[in-house]
Amino acid sequence: MKSRTAYVGEKTFSNRIRKGFARRPWEYIFNSARYAATRDNRNYNWGITYEEFLKFVEQKICHYCGDNIPWPLPHGGRDALGNYRSGHHLDRKDNAKGYSVRNCVVACACCNRTKGNMLSYEEMLVIGKMRRDKRENARAETTCAV
Repeated sequence: MKSRTAYVGEKTFSNRIRKGFARRPWEYIFNSARYAATRDNRNYNWGITYEEFLKFVEQKICHYCGDNIPWPLPHGGRDALGNYRSGHHLDRKDNAKGYSVRNCVVACACCNRTKGNMLSYEEMLVIGKMRRDKRENARAETTCAV
């Protein structure tokens, strides 16, 4: 019987690469998003394929406020600064419907939390524009300061 450390060591990413079991880039985020859609009796329909999810990952700005999206690293782990980034950054336009390409947009964590189940898609577009304008005004004020 293998020791626990030997078993855990086999599950590391570098060992999966050596043995030919490496996952595709972004697959762990795709799987965690798919799991999150169905956990805790949520039972949201997950209608996004891996290839469609990759098109969402290509989007680098928030649909609502235009802020940068800090997507996790393709294979997980920590970035160069040692920070672990997580999250799938998909927001459903209509929270009564499941996850589909037509019902999802890429959103930063702040906008996703702000919208929650309380705001409609149209209301969040207005709030996102206000956030974008406020951020741009703050940048303009700091560049004009002497």
